[in-house]
Amino acid sequence: MTASAIIIAEGSEQRRTIAQRISPLKFFEQIHFCGSLKQLGWLLDRHQISLIFCEAGPSEDQNLCFTASLANLAKKHLCPLVFFSASSPAQLFELGLLPSGSHCCSFQEPDSDLDKLLRSLLSDPSLTTRKVAAEPSARTHVGPYSGFYNRFAFDSFVSQEQARSQLTGRPFSMLLINPQLSPAEETSSDPDPYLSNLALRINHLIRSSDRLCHIEGQKLALILPETPSQKAQQVLERIQKEVLDLSRQFPLVTQVNLSLLHQPSEPVTNSFFPEA
Repeated sequence: MTASAIIIAEGSEQRRTIAQRISPLKFFEQIHFCGSLKQLGWLLDRHQISLIFCEAGPSEDQNLCFTASLANLAKKHLCPLVFFSASSPAQLFELGLLPSGSHCCSFQEPDSDLDKLLRSLLSDPSLTTRKVAAEPSARTHVGPYSGFYNRFAFDSFVSQEQARSQLTGRPFSMLLINPQLSPAEETSSDPDPYLSNLALRINHLIRSSDRLCHIEGQKLALILPETPSQKAQQVLERIQKEVLDLSRQFPLVTQVNLSLLHQPSEPVTNSFFPEA
């Protein structure tokens, strides 16, 4: 039996702990990781998701508001919610800390009981009738002129790759591409032809799993999943050749800075990512 799931939690350690409980059961062909409701909604719009997993937090008002919003989003997409908790699941329901209709398991739940619950939820016929959003909605995070992903998509991809790297121990890399354009080019209100042409050339050099994103202004980022620094360096060199060739057509581009960031499987921070 195969399906897709989303693990939503603000902290990577929380996401990893949940993943360690559900991954050995081998129900899920794909597991997505996200850290916010906005990212969750974006994933639900674009993927056929069977279950959403989350950790049941303490009873502060902020967490209750988050849980209520999470429940509404899951209900909208007809997707069952499964919480994990260090406390007694029955007590959480009695206190009204979990939404009705959801499910909750203890982190110490035996694998056999968890297997039984997930098997029951995944056998629900309604899961096979749900559909993801139509194609126009699925492309709302792709630039209409350039074809690369926008900043929100970039944040979502980075969050997923950080979680995947910490869970699997496999690294990922990212290239930062920052063209230095003339003042006239920077203030133009028209879609920049240089970036569009550069994106087109880069997309011919990369895998379908790689993500080219527009961060801000003229800055681009290329996310390379499960790519060590040595292979990322080879991609960087190929892009440098394309940049050199393209600069002959766009003399207003004075310089293009290319940087390689290599993310190992160690605990990560967001310190090297630009702010929105």
